Amino acid sequence: MVSLIVLLGSNVDPEYWSEKIISILQTCSSVEKIGKPWKTKAEGCADAPNFINRAIKIRGKKTIEDWKVLFKKIEKKSGRQRSNDPNQPRTLDLDIVWFDGKWIDNPGLSRPYGIIPIADVAGDLKGPDGFSLKQLAARLRKHPSILGISKNQASLL
Repeated sequence: MVSLIVLLGSNVDPEYWSEKIISILQTCSSVEKIGKPWKTKAEGCADAPNFINRAIKIRGKKTIEDWKVLFKKIEKKSGRQRSNDPNQPRTLDLDIVWFDGKWIDNPGLSRPYGIIPIADVAGDLKGPDGFSLKQLAARLRKHPSILGISKNQASLL
């Protein structure tokens, strides 16, 4: 079995999808750790709805390619519609950022919306740049794009 960290982003019914993905992942993996649901401002489009970003650490027997295919299917079933616009609102965006002990290139690894949730589930790891995720997250919590933990879900933690 391999461990992986999945970074979730949602700004279409985000409270629902940031919780629903946990039960979906439990059907195909062993969920090890669930990060807090962080509310963040959308990038690239001032009038886009806010996101909930969350990291989840899981274990399973699939290859990275199998996980990617599965996550694309889950995104599609959630109603996600892809376009050429990378800032388009979405029900679910599931990205593997860590797989079997290695970081996978992803914009979230260098931005507050990714670093802070990832630190929730892997604060003891050093990021791809060699810096402590826990220390980076502590500095970024006051970044203007970070709006805090989703109030609707804070009581569920």
